[in-house]
Amino acid sequence: MTAPRLVLSAAACALLLAACSRPAAGPPAPRPAPWIVIGVDGGELSVIETLWARGELPNLRRLADAGLHTRLATDYGASPVIWTTIATGMPPGRHGITDFVVPTDAGDVPVSSAARKVPALWSMLSRAHRRVAVLGWWASWPAEPVDGLVLTDRLAQELPQRIHPPERQAELEAAHAEARESGIPFGGNDASQLQDRLVTRFAVEAVQGDYALVLPYYRSLDLASHQSWRLYEPAAFGDPVPARPGDDPVSAAYRAVDQAVGEILAAAPPEANVLVISDHGFRATHGEEVQLLLDLDRVLEAAGLLVRAGEEVDLERSRAFAYRSPDYRAIKFVRFAPEGSDPEPAALERARRELDRSLARATFEGGAPAFRVRLPDEREAGRGAHAVVVADKRAATPTLYFDGAPVRHAIRHLGRISGSHDSHTKGILFAAGPAIQPGAVLPEVTIHDIAPTLLFALGLPVAEDFPGHVRDELFRPEFAASRPRRTIASWGEQLGAETPRSAADRTLLDELAALGYLN
Repeated sequence: MTAPRLVLSAAACALLLAACSRPAAGPPAPRPAPWIVIGVDGGELSVIETLWARGELPNLRRLADAGLHTRLATDYGASPVIWTTIATGMPPGRHGITDFVVPTDAGDVPVSSAARKVPALWSMLSRAHRRVAVLGWWASWPAEPVDGLVLTDRLAQELPQRIHPPERQAELEAAHAEARESGIPFGGNDASQLQDRLVTRFAVEAVQGDYALVLPYYRSLDLASHQSWRLYEPAAFGDPVPARPGDDPVSAAYRAVDQAVGEILAAAPPEANVLVISDHGFRATHGEEVQLLLDLDRVLEAAGLLVRAGEEVDLERSRAFAYRSPDYRAIKFVRFAPEGSDPEPAALERARRELDRSLARATFEGGAPAFRVRLPDEREAGRGAHAVVVADKRAATPTLYFDGAPVRHAIRHLGRISGSHDSHTKGILFAAGPAIQPGAVLPEVTIHDIAPTLLFALGLPVAEDFPGHVRDELFRPEFAASRPRRTIASWGEQLGAETPRSAADRTLLDELAALGYLN
């Protein structure tokens, strides 16, 4: 796959080179301490404060006491959109990542670095000959060539281009084996726990190196919050409060992140500046939400309506098959003939009656009907549906039956979501270090302010087309006065690449669906 290419105007290139070039002679300058920006997906300040009141999260407490902590205003709702905004300084209409997936002719594909249309901080620093370490950041696969290290968001998957430079692939594989056996108990799921352990391992190494910016990102806390918020805040669901509050997966995930922060800080030089940020916070859902991944074709096959040729559906010989209906959708489109071959109205009606009679024999455990069949509305018919099948998520059980016999692989996932967020659920911002003004007040600091503020702190030009601003209040006055005030019109655009597919796509889409991100 061709790597994305950065495009800058000639004037911007000239200014950037003038601003960032290294001295040609003289003794080498002392290596500056790194800026460390730890991303924690879904970090919620109210949870942190609750755990502080119990004497927990000592590393975040020390950061807050030495510097500041506040809420970070967010936007857009979807994590890859927000994290890309943080990394680029641009809104989604400019940076190009607008959802968890990219639609293609062959179906949805998980979002990737190929979709990004502007440079991220790691590309900006590389152009200025400043080394950077990017560790697990959303939408960073395939790895882009940088002056430094990139471990992509798919580093836990057995995929090519998950690390740059590629010469470190063997090191990553060795670290995989170690991280599977031991490390911080991050929770989430197996993949997110493995990823977060690997991020910690490489972050501890990176903060001791010659990187100007180190960007570790943690995912597991978000997963635990979606799946287990009811156990953290049972009163929001009318449940009894446990005798031992804090003995739940959400609290455990915060303790794991705090431990990782502690390990990174212990390895970093004392003059390092540290930010801990989250893309959004969390809240209880209005009742648990059922997430069901259901393969309707397996049920139609059990009913004798669908015929396979190997693993593929034989459209010509099948009397009914799911159409444009991913497993994560409870509302399924069904066709009775291939595209371009619509039956006559009378034949359509007979096929619908047969489908209705057949699916009436499909039940969940206890005998609850699994489906109802209805006519497609005008929009659904326009998209090619001959009939619509609706799964009853509220009655769903881990096994689906047809005529009393289990249908293998029909239910691919059944879970419940009790924690959620939206574009108004604020994240967190912690900051401490020699450059940080202790106790600084930053009214309504937003995700758009992070990139320009970091560029200023690193002595690099701030783009005039950024919607956010440098937050001078964050810094000690003497540090802010020592920084050059450089700007450029824009950091330019990036010529994207073709949307890549990978062997991990199905697994990643299933995970997103199980968290309620796809519908």
